[in-house]
Amino acid sequence: LTDSQNSNSYVSAVGDKGNFRLNILNNVYGSYSRNFLSKLSSRGMKILTLGCGNGNMEIWLAEKIGPEGQII
Repeated sequence: LTDSQNSNSYVSAVGDKGNFRLNILNNVYGSYSRNFLSKLSSRGMKILTLGCGNGNMEIWLAEKIGPEGQII
């Protein structure tokens, strides 16, 4: 590790490479996340997402909560 990196740092690719990686993660883990979140989310719900990557899960959540809901 260099001075600018330490064991607590995390670097992710951006652009097409980053999007490719995030799509792979969504294909692997997305069904588990959707199953979990489907039990918690409902129409009209307000949701705050952090570290949302390329937004795959937010698109799915938007369909679940409907136009009366909000995702920030």
